[in-house]
Amino acid sequence: EKSIGKEVEEVEEGEKEEKKKERNVVAEEAAQPIERIRWLHETPNGWEVYSPEISRELEAARRAGKAEHTLRIGEDTYICRIKVDGGEPSQECNDESRRLRRHFMKEGLMGQWEMMSVKYQPPMSLYGEGALKMFQNVWGGAENSMGRQLGLGFLLVYSLLQGQKRCKVVT
Repeated sequence: EKSIGKEVEEVEEGEKEEKKKERNVVAEEAAQPIERIRWLHETPNGWEVYSPEISRELEAARRAGKAEHTLRIGEDTYICRIKVDGGEPSQECNDESRRLRRHFMKEGLMGQWEMMSVKYQPPMSLYGEGALKMFQNVWGGAENSMGRQLGLGFLLVYSLLQGQKRCKVVT
């Protein structure tokens, strides 16, 4: 009987500790200035950061305790589920669902630099007809210098000019 009582006490103590940790996390998040929080949405080419105005709007809705918030961006209406029990925040528009993510920016220049980071994944190979088709997409207007559509752009051109990446079209 004593061992069962001790086990119950240990479980109760563990639950109290978890609740205390959860309260500390909530308090830390509430202490963060709303200007340092950025919301991101997932695209086929990675995560894109919402503007500071939209991030502020989403964060204000989250702090107000809303489970959903509707955004109007251009001509599209997005339904954002920002409080999800047991799941990730998401947004829906035109029967398409995307994941959402909150990011706490660091202070000062480091925080600004963090938001300008670029993710570049060079193509596996640049040979023959595949290379020609890829370059046709890049220079045919499907890509911009930031690499928003295909994840290429300026960094691909730079790596080719520097000799870091080789391209062989004629065999």
